[in-house]
Amino acid sequence: MTSLPFDKQVNEDVYFCHGTPKNDLMYLLEDVSKGYALLRSDSEVMDLLAGQKSKLICCGHTHTPRAVNVSSG
Repeated sequence: MTSLPFDKQVNEDVYFCHGTPKNDLMYLLEDVSKGYALLRSDSEVMDLLAGQKSKLICCGHTHTPRAVNVSSG
């Protein structure tokens, strides 16, 4: 596993990461600081995306299928 890349920019429109673009251990769509998963607000998700502009961003940290449209489109 340690030999796998942290993330993968497939092309201009498609990006893969495990957690967030900057932190492999942080949940992108959920806040778990209270001991359970609470969906993050649009602004929180946008902050965690840290400028990542791909049209399709796939993350898998929670193993929970979810599709989210953010304000940036």
